Amino acid sequence: MKLGGWMRIYVVIVVMTGSIGLAAAVISKPIGPDDEHPVWQCETSFTQHSAQHYLVNNPISKTPCYSRIIDIANGDEDRANRTRWLSGIAKGLTIWVALMVALFLSGWSLGWIWRGFFPSRSK
Repeated sequence: MKLGGWMRIYVVIVVMTGSIGLAAAVISKPIGPDDEHPVWQCETSFTQHSAQHYLVNNPISKTPCYSRIIDIANGDEDRANRTRWLSGIAKGLTIWVALMVALFLSGWSLGWIWRGFFPSRSK
């Protein structure tokens, strides 16, 4: 199969955007339970004991970081960070695939319309 100019441009766009997304995913990977990454960083300096104490004294408080405080209190901060990271990767991958499919289908559709205006002549 020989790739035409537009198909080559499409392949380059897919590879470049995929490489950028992969690099962003690797850079944002949490390293350990103490990893504080800005993507999901909540300004908390809780230890497991202080988080449990906070939850006992404020059981109904729904701060933006409430789920993170619960994770700290349960000792599941590392698992929660990795779950949020993998969830973000899955969302990003889904959006990337959808955009690449939409780009391909748009190009294919425009080519089909263009070929309708200029049909090939039999020799």
